[in-house]
Parts: sequence; structure tokens; C-alpha cells
Amino acid sequence: MNTTNTQNKTAQNYQLIVIDRYDIANSTVVVVTDKFIKDFVKMQKSETEGVVASLRGGYKGLDSEEQSFLWVKTDKQLNADSEEFMSEFD
Repeated sequence: MNTTNTQNKTAQNYQLIVIDRYDIANSTVVVVTDKFIKDFVKMQKSETEGVVASLRGGYKGLDSEEQSFLWVKTDKQLNADSEEFMSEFD
């Protein structure tokens, strides 16, 4: 009997926290895809010349003049707000 363990590998998602440094009420939390977070961080780094910081709890972070970005791996799934957020950067 051949028993192979086949697992569906799903894309890893990230919870992204965008903190508006001038008006905290405009901050947001969304779930984004692995591909999106890689492209988003690359874009932010090119605009801010910032360095990605590794933080406790698996978080990573990056600052710009107006916003701070924190992200961490999550099992949460995308929702309409997440899709809308990602489409704004396409």
C-alpha cells in the first residue's frame, strides 16, 4: 500500500498594518498575499530608502515619512477590503 502524504500548499498571506503617522484614525489593517507584500516592500524601500526591521513576534516593519508599515505571516484569508487595498497599488 502506497501512502503518500499530499498536502495542498496554499500561498502564505500576511497581515499588513499601515499606520498613518499624522492621523491614527486613517490607519488600516488588511490581509495581503505573499507576492503583494514583496512588491509593496520593494516599492516602499525605493521611495523611502528605508531599511526593513525585524521585530519580535515575527513582525517586520518599515517607516516612511507619513506612514509606518508592519506585517506578519497569517492564516487569515483575503476579504473585500484586502482586495480593494491591493488593487490600489496595481
